[in-house]
Amino acid sequence: MNDEAQVLRAHDSAALAQVLAELERTDSTQVVLLTVPSTNGEPIERFALQVARENGIGQAGANNGALVVVAVNDRKMRIEVGSGLEGRLTDALSSQIIRHEMAPRMKAGDVSGGARAGVEAVVKAIR
Repeated sequence: MNDEAQVLRAHDSAALAQVLAELERTDSTQVVLLTVPSTNGEPIERFALQVARENGIGQAGANNGALVVVAVNDRKMRIEVGSGLEGRLTDALSSQIIRHEMAPRMKAGDVSGGARAGVEAVVKAIR
């Protein structure tokens, strides 16, 4: 988890750290949350893919990682899914998580709660 935009409340950050560590320990699957102020004009899809590739999210060879990106000032969100998880976390499901779990909270001004809800929904889908 990397909160570069500094938007996560302490209790959300602590809860997410625990959930993500448990997922990795029990399922050998890695989910990472990244908040940034902006992608600086880069399309969120390209930005997320580049971050995922550069950081090698998931196990080598299994490609079983997912990256949840929130570009706060751009008001953009993206869930980038490794090929090893595509059967459980489809593009359609990722889109639903963004639309129904993340976006409403963020539009209401609760960026921290939206990020947490999105990550928790991703973890639930993977399990």
